[in-house]
Amino acid sequence: MATLEFIDDFLKNKFENPRLNMLNAENESYSMLLFQPIGEIYTTSVIRSVGSSEKRNYFVKNNDPQSYEKFKGFFKLAIDNKADLAVTPEYSCPWKAVIELIKNRKFPEYGKLWVIGCESIKPECLGNIIKYYRNEKHGYNDKITWICEEDKLKSKKSGQFLDAMCYIFKVKKLDGIEEHTIILVQFKTDPMGSIPHEIEHMLKGNIIYVIRNQESGINLFTLICSDSLNFRIEDIIKNKNINFEQLAYVIIHLQLNTSPRNSQFSKYRKDCYFKKSSNKNIICLNWARDTKICEETLKFGGSALYFKRSENPASKYRTLEENDLIMNDNHKKGLYYNFCEPYRGDIYFFNYSEHVFFLSSPTASQFMLQPQQQISLEPQMISVYHWNRDFLDDSNANDGFNEQVKKLRQNKIYSNLIDSTLDPINKERLIALSTGQARFNDWYDLRKSKLFFANDNESNNRISCWHDPDSDSVRKKYILNLFGELNKYVKDENNFPDGIQNLQNKCFVSYEIDPKNKESYNYNLYPKKNYKNKIPPATVSYLGTEDKNTAMNVWKDMCKLFRGSQAVKRVVVWYVDGSRIIPIVKKGPPKINDNTSISCTSYKKAR
Repeated sequence: MATLEFIDDFLKNKFENPRLNMLNAENESYSMLLFQPIGEIYTTSVIRSVGSSEKRNYFVKNNDPQSYEKFKGFFKLAIDNKADLAVTPEYSCPWKAVIELIKNRKFPEYGKLWVIGCESIKPECLGNIIKYYRNEKHGYNDKITWICEEDKLKSKKSGQFLDAMCYIFKVKKLDGIEEHTIILVQFKTDPMGSIPHEIEHMLKGNIIYVIRNQESGINLFTLICSDSLNFRIEDIIKNKNINFEQLAYVIIHLQLNTSPRNSQFSKYRKDCYFKKSSNKNIICLNWARDTKICEETLKFGGSALYFKRSENPASKYRTLEENDLIMNDNHKKGLYYNFCEPYRGDIYFFNYSEHVFFLSSPTASQFMLQPQQQISLEPQMISVYHWNRDFLDDSNANDGFNEQVKKLRQNKIYSNLIDSTLDPINKERLIALSTGQARFNDWYDLRKSKLFFANDNESNNRISCWHDPDSDSVRKKYILNLFGELNKYVKDENNFPDGIQNLQNKCFVSYEIDPKNKESYNYNLYPKKNYKNKIPPATVSYLGTEDKNTAMNVWKDMCKLFRGSQAVKRVVVWYVDGSRIIPIVKKGPPKINDNTSISCTSYKKAR
């Protein structure tokens, strides 16, 4: 396994340690710019004549003719937006774009960090680049310091290449005034079996560099794709110098991977969070879906942010409505929240298409603040960009939901989802309530609702997202079909039992939230406009073919949502037994003298 080494020794006696904003344990958040490109990756060899012999060169490159222009646009965005952190995935950035940055001295400001996954490069070529920009004749040597495993650049073995990423950041000289640019090049330490030539021709690195502002602060290191295969948290913990258990860490995982959630690739994430590491943030960045890698096409990106669930989440101090505004805005801009039950942590999945994402993110630790000042914020998407000869700010990243619903049979019965003004989160709440999944108090809270749960394979099971091929799409389609059936059943007056008969021919399925009334989150059947002042709303669910005991249990649980309220008598659960649709409902209309404080399932209640 590669060794982790702090960069302090490489800067010693020349420069101060960096003062990177994202590693400042006093900050509540920092800005992040992530590029998830689409491309055509080809890994092949070129035969070149050298004298009377032939020499074979191996490489991994992006065949997208617009790649160079896209990366120029990305770095311009990083500078214009003053991003504290800018990241590109493995094998993505042409070296031509990196050289252009150096020539024009287009570097991040002091306090900012760029993490650039670069196309493959021959050792001698990288050696020549470094040599050129160290030569005092070219005017760069006193402004740029290169750090890398320089012995790798001297390799004479034919056909070798390096899978490299670059850190670019500024430090100050020991006088504390003059700024200096550091370009730190790290090499992939473990080859990927699915990439042709890597095992035989990739020159492996030995060091994973760790960047920090101070010894007791937040630390950062990067894994390049298959580096994670042999990266064992239990081994890292044994290294007392690293102090992984106690110190805060940001782990960046750059990938070009058709299976980014494979259990071997993700094991370090599981191990990290199973250790209850609440001060470890993970940033995974892959290529966009439809990227072609040799003979395969990437079905999904899998780019995501991972945060251990905080004991002190900001949502605890916000109203549900305020939290919804943030989460819905994130969703529309391509950031989808899931709570991973096995990890007890939050996962924020990115939209799978090609985009540049600009967002704010919580720091991995706030230990420099007083406890009363510490609060765990959610990441918030600021802007999402798409490419059209330049990166253009986009107000909406398509989650694929409407397209999927339109594929369903009789899709007109889903108009309350497709044509609705409901936000994504309330669409999911409406579906849950309508299909018997709202069965406990505060079921509509994102961090408590199973609608927003990801399992340990890290797939996005949100019903409003249809990008993830690993999600339980059969279950999602089944739930949507139940919702469609409910819309049909409420149009037949013969299906209405006592208790809600006054809604016959006068109602529709929808979701209308009153932030001042939590009970309003539990209604989904509303009277039409002409009857709103005369008829109260109701709560109905359709379970499809189900046994009576299961349907009764669902109804009992849903009745508990209205404990102490007359609305309990307007809860109906329909299920199908053979060819019959059967309602379960509390008999008799509400009465002014009802004792609704007694549970509807109590033996004291008349049945």
